[in-house]
Amino acid sequence: MTKEKIQELYDRVCHLVFVARIKDALNVIEKLLVEAKNADLFDKYNIYKTTYQNIVKYTFRGAEDPNRDKILSLVVKDILELNDTVRAELLYSFYGYEIIDDKKKYNTIDLLLGSSPDKIIDNISFDREISDVIDNTLNDVGIGSSKKSDITIDDLFSLGLYKDKLSESDTDLFIKISDSDVFEWHEKSSLVSAITIGLLNGFDEQKFKVLSSFYITKENQVWQRALVGLLLGFYVYDKRVKYYPLINEMRYQLGEDDSNNIDMENIYLQLNRAKDTETVSKKMQEDIIPEMIKLKPKLEDKLEIDDLILDTDEDDRNPKWEEFFKDTPGLKDKLEEFSKMQLDGADVFMGAFAMLKQFDFFKSIKNWLVPFYSTNPLMKEALNNDNSDERIEKFLDNFADSVFMCNSDKYSFVLNLKNMPEVQKSMMFSMFDAEIGQMRELAESESLLDSASKNKTIYVQYIQDLYRFFKLNPYKNNFVDIFKQKLDAQNTESFSVMVKDNKVVRNIAEYYFQYEHYQEAEKIYQYLNREGVADVEVFEKLGYCYEKVGDYTTAIKHYKRAELFDSNRIWNLKKIAFCYKKLDDFNNAITYYKEIANLDPEDFSIQVALGNAFLKMRRFKEAMEYYYKVEVLAPSIHKVKRPLAWCAFVTGNFSEARRYYNALLLEGENRYDLMNLGHLEWCEGNIDKAIELYKRSINSKNGALKTFLTGFYDDKKYLIANGIKKQDIPLIIDYLRFDME
Repeated sequence: MTKEKIQELYDRVCHLVFVARIKDALNVIEKLLVEAKNADLFDKYNIYKTTYQNIVKYTFRGAEDPNRDKILSLVVKDILELNDTVRAELLYSFYGYEIIDDKKKYNTIDLLLGSSPDKIIDNISFDREISDVIDNTLNDVGIGSSKKSDITIDDLFSLGLYKDKLSESDTDLFIKISDSDVFEWHEKSSLVSAITIGLLNGFDEQKFKVLSSFYITKENQVWQRALVGLLLGFYVYDKRVKYYPLINEMRYQLGEDDSNNIDMENIYLQLNRAKDTETVSKKMQEDIIPEMIKLKPKLEDKLEIDDLILDTDEDDRNPKWEEFFKDTPGLKDKLEEFSKMQLDGADVFMGAFAMLKQFDFFKSIKNWLVPFYSTNPLMKEALNNDNSDERIEKFLDNFADSVFMCNSDKYSFVLNLKNMPEVQKSMMFSMFDAEIGQMRELAESESLLDSASKNKTIYVQYIQDLYRFFKLNPYKNNFVDIFKQKLDAQNTESFSVMVKDNKVVRNIAEYYFQYEHYQEAEKIYQYLNREGVADVEVFEKLGYCYEKVGDYTTAIKHYKRAELFDSNRIWNLKKIAFCYKKLDDFNNAITYYKEIANLDPEDFSIQVALGNAFLKMRRFKEAMEYYYKVEVLAPSIHKVKRPLAWCAFVTGNFSEARRYYNALLLEGENRYDLMNLGHLEWCEGNIDKAIELYKRSINSKNGALKTFLTGFYDDKKYLIANGIKKQDIPLIIDYLRFDME
């Protein structure tokens, strides 16, 4: 069974359980058990199956059992846990050789065997004190520093990362570490990252407890990472946590604290920025439609009416929307700041530093997730073996405070400095010190040193670290890449439980809208509408979202609701008219364009739109009236001569048509102008001139017999209406074809 098939069946079991199809879930899990060939797991399966059968049987035999729902919930949990276990066992063979030994080791080892969490922490503390004494003594006699052992921290990191299900004693140890002074903040942060990634790789109630403990301690740099881990866990296991009262309670506790709103907003926004926002272009729009246009030119292509003026109706955003940011100070700046620190494939930092992850430092999984701290001995060693160099210490202190690189990229940067000549390295130190000084002055002058801004910086950098871990680390295929998921947290039960402030929801909608994720934005605006946030801008943006995805009928519905507020009326009317035009409902489009023209008679773009609409309806005389107005209002728009010439021709005003076509040809030959002037000459009896013009059309730039014939046949009815005999049309075509051979 392939890795993909195992995951497919695992996901299928979860889905069936969540929709209460327990019997079907048992049938699917049995397939996984057959593949695993584990007798102990089969025994558990039979127990859970029998228990569920008994629940079903007694329910419909009239037996009242007040504990039935509780027992059923426990059975569901057991089935889900069994599903976790068999999946983990089956996936072992797919881990790389670098990982599989650690997976086996830490799923069987008991670090607390014969000891207690308190004793282990005391031993670590004692070892560190002794190591410090030895280091100081060696330094005093000039021998140098001893190398401290990092085994214990590595073990703890690997335990959190690789162990599928933490034991209660494991959990107790991590919880005590979260509140211990023995461990540095960067060590705790690394442990949080290990537990987070371990949780994303497989559900574990104990890992939720550990993350919650690190969050509750509120140790700076640590609790922020723990909150990211919790929110990711709640997202991935949204439908599952309700079966675990302790985890479910965590969600409600986060939601009860209003101070969490800005943190959760920052995290959700940054996670969405980390996604690959590249969308696959629709084949219909990129390939099929352009090819169809080449084969069958439409009237508007021939007359170039779309080029008379830039049609801004489709992409024109309401200029008043900018005022939204006045009610949410800092949101616009926040979006702009985040956009400079993109985390997806287009991120300039991602591209610049991807090639700088080849250092030996990054061969250790732990180092992909360790925060950058200035006292890291590996960094001092990379820059200069003389640890007393104040210049290097100052640089590292300043560099640690930099907000423009994530921790992973900071390590890459410093490690790369090691290869620089001393002169260039000194210049880099000086330049960076000056830059840091300016940044600090700017931050102080703009009051950016508040706790919310500091927390936001931590979230940004940490999520960048996670993104690089999942995208660049050499062992990435052994872990579930969270950034391949939708990360549409706003559509989950967890989000609705934790986020009570509609401003947070609105800001997420604004992010989606700002970056043209219109389907996602539409769902949130609809939610806000249901929640009673029914201001004019919500309706306008709902209309705009539907318009951008091509649902013009629904777009009109929301634009009309916005129109009731009588705010920015001209913009709204333009959008409604545009949507009617896209629906080929030109009667309604004309009604709205006329209303706009009454409000703003000097706007020649509306006269163009009206002329185009009448032209599409073949009401040529009325179209000419509006094109004439464009000539008066905007004489520099020379291309208006083209639809005027065509309208004059089809209505039999040959002299007017000739005047316009001659003027157009003086500006440059166009294959359709040549063809249409040929039509005019033929209708006036000048057959030789007509044939000459037809040939010039065929031989002109972008001209060809095939496209000429397509356009010619489209004009057949107008030739007949202007006196050309129907039977002569195929004859002149054959004449041209013979002559062109």
